[in-house]
Amino acid sequence: MRVQNRMPQALAVFLGTAAAPADRGVVFDPFCAGGVLPAAMASLGDRPLTFVGQNWSAGDGEPDLGPYDCVITSFPFLSPGAAGGEEAALLRVMDCLKPGGRCACVVSAGLLGRDSRDARLARQRLTEELDLELLLLLPEDTFPDTRVYSAVLLFRRESPERPAVTVVDLRDGTLSPDTLAQVQNAARSGRWDGLRALRLPREDVESPGYILTPDRYDLQPQEGRRGAAPFDATSYALGELDRIFDQCFPHAALRVLREDSPYPLRRGGDLFRLRTGQQLPEGAGQGPYPLYQGAGVCGYTDFCNTGEILPVYVINRVGDYCGRIYLSEKPCFVQQNSISLTAREPEDFDSVFLYFLLRSARLNQWKIRSTKPYIRQEAVRDTWFIVPPIEVQRTFSRRVEDRFRQILAIWEEQSYVMRQEALF
Repeated sequence: MRVQNRMPQALAVFLGTAAAPADRGVVFDPFCAGGVLPAAMASLGDRPLTFVGQNWSAGDGEPDLGPYDCVITSFPFLSPGAAGGEEAALLRVMDCLKPGGRCACVVSAGLLGRDSRDARLARQRLTEELDLELLLLLPEDTFPDTRVYSAVLLFRRESPERPAVTVVDLRDGTLSPDTLAQVQNAARSGRWDGLRALRLPREDVESPGYILTPDRYDLQPQEGRRGAAPFDATSYALGELDRIFDQCFPHAALRVLREDSPYPLRRGGDLFRLRTGQQLPEGAGQGPYPLYQGAGVCGYTDFCNTGEILPVYVINRVGDYCGRIYLSEKPCFVQQNSISLTAREPEDFDSVFLYFLLRSARLNQWKIRSTKPYIRQEAVRDTWFIVPPIEVQRTFSRRVEDRFRQILAIWEEQSYVMRQEALF
């Protein structure tokens, strides 16, 4: 079911003031039923602009393709989890712009990583052909009728010159005129004080998927940001080790098979056994087996649902920690919001190497939905992984093992604290 977004007035004003020319020009809204155009007209009334609206989703004659100096719009979302036509509409909007023209549009956050031909093409053009100036991630309740996360794309139809895209993350905040004014002022001045503003280097946006989901990358703060929250110690350390792995084994996990790989490539479904976790049985008590939920070990139980093959890799499949991977070197109980993974041939893999190999697949990019994202087992099964000789794997493992063991010790300490809280 297609849902026409009810545009908050403050956001509509932001779109208009962020993209509209300061002097003469024509501003076009191809989905004017969303309410963007009236608010933009009211806020830009002092500029000598011409405003044109059409409603492509209602089939108002042949689509008007301009070209225009400016496009401001909000694409109608579909019901959560459904693949909409917004990517095709975005491609059409790109062609509506005059050279040098700007667009400010609202899209569902799913478009930033959706695995469809039009979505990949749109992201490729945003990355390689157009100047994507700002990616603004909006709070979940921005459009209450849809209950999906959404984002603003601000781009110009000209060759990209800036080396990085600015990402401003408002997902954990609230949308207000003051916040949007702060974003706009920061974009003009380059000072991002008080905002969660990150840099996404264009060269890091990898083909063939051209994923623009910020959670896919280890992003650094924009210069000028003050009062940033401290990094989580384990996440920061793992990010450093991920970079070492990527340097040693570029293109280690692929969705499209390459013929120039220095190591054999095998499909994940042939390499690994995967099993969705289970609900903890009634009557379960305290015991020796770690109990894995989405955020890791949440306690201990006397039930175990993993087999004899160790280690076990636990992949969270639902919610905020979707795609996060844990390593358990002992039998454990994996709950239903996670997937347990073991190697079909354990002797083919060093355990530490395999952990970082799985992380290199960046499974979060294949999540489905925005409100309550999840990944399927196919995200692992349909990925191609390198299988270097075991000695090559162990060389890498020896390089990072001391630091990685510190991370495992932190996880164990967190588990101990949780167990004490459960007991007392």
